[in-house]
Amino acid sequence: MWQPPKGKVGNHELIGRRLFSERKQLKGGTGAQKRPSYELFHFLDKRTPGEVSLDRLGENKINQQVLEHLTPQFKKHAEARKGVYGGWATAPAKDFAVDKKAYSLSLQPSPITQSESEDENDFHCNTEYKCKTDNVPDDEFIVELVGLKLKEVFDSYFDSLGVAAVVDKEPPVAEA
Repeated sequence: MWQPPKGKVGNHELIGRRLFSERKQLKGGTGAQKRPSYELFHFLDKRTPGEVSLDRLGENKINQQVLEHLTPQFKKHAEARKGVYGGWATAPAKDFAVDKKAYSLSLQPSPITQSESEDENDFHCNTEYKCKTDNVPDDEFIVELVGLKLKEVFDSYFDSLGVAAVVDKEPPVAEA
């Protein structure tokens, strides 16, 4: 199985965000074509503003063994949230780097060691937001800013990469 480098997230790695519900279609105006897109809520994480939990799924392509390794954890988290096991939104790591006058955004490896509350995950990484000005925005703004950037990146690969193949043959259907 592929082992991610510990020091930094490589530009050719594929990054995934776990999806706990099904993707949807955005509808345009009259005559507009449907554009597939993820819902913004998939990329909002309020625990630590600017830090969003992601997974490193392989180098140059998705590593099936990594998916098989992470799937049991994903199912457990989906059940705890009473959500639908929906796969991963995927995109190359190189597209997550932002370096603007006011802020920067990068990916940082953050392997999780096994504890009572967490399963071990050597493939875990986080976004890291850094404000470059004295005018620091409030937490809610940072959560929205980072969420919108992640949505933009993952949406741009929706057609070509889409949702990473889930290991189950048929994901569970949400009950109405």
